[in-house]
Amino acid sequence: GQTISAAYNFGDAQVPGRAEQGLSRALTHTAGLTWAVFGADHNAYARWSVSDARQLDHEQARFQLFNAQLSGTYEIDRYRSWSGDLTVQRVWQHSLNLQPTVVDEFGYSRQITHTASGEITWRQMRLFGVPRLRFQSRLRLSHDARSQANVLLSLPDREEASWENRIDYQVGRLETSGTLRVSRTDGLWRGLLHLRLQRKF
Repeated sequence: GQTISAAYNFGDAQVPGRAEQGLSRALTHTAGLTWAVFGADHNAYARWSVSDARQLDHEQARFQLFNAQLSGTYEIDRYRSWSGDLTVQRVWQHSLNLQPTVVDEFGYSRQITHTASGEITWRQMRLFGVPRLRFQSRLRLSHDARSQANVLLSLPDREEASWENRIDYQVGRLETSGTLRVSRTDGLWRGLLHLRLQRKF
């Protein structure tokens, strides 16, 4: 796909917060490719997309996005199944500084963000052959980083890894569940144990 747009801003540069008066033009390109397959006991999905948007006036800002995703499920039998997902994304932004500073000697700003995450989940509807005893285990890994001024920095407060195990059991109107979760954020490991007992009337 291709899109070109034009807009005229009625502004006053002397008034703070208002856009500068003038013509603003933008050009955008998008492309995507999708592949999917479905079967009796499995399915798979893959998608690749890329987008490029650039401003032709003023700051001449440019934005690029690349995204790739792969996911699928596989059923061993009616009670056991696997599922997984992998996503990779890259965002690139670039713009000219209309009033360059001494620190910004090149006269432009650039920022690149890399994101990658993947998870795999195991589900069992009858644990140890016991009816209504369900178990789920999920492992998730992720990586987020930002490159600014040619320096690669990790984004703060982002979860890097997690492993969650959950078990549920129901007898009549009585429901019980237990969750054990271990995660890592900014190099710090955390653990969580959650037990729940619920009775419906």
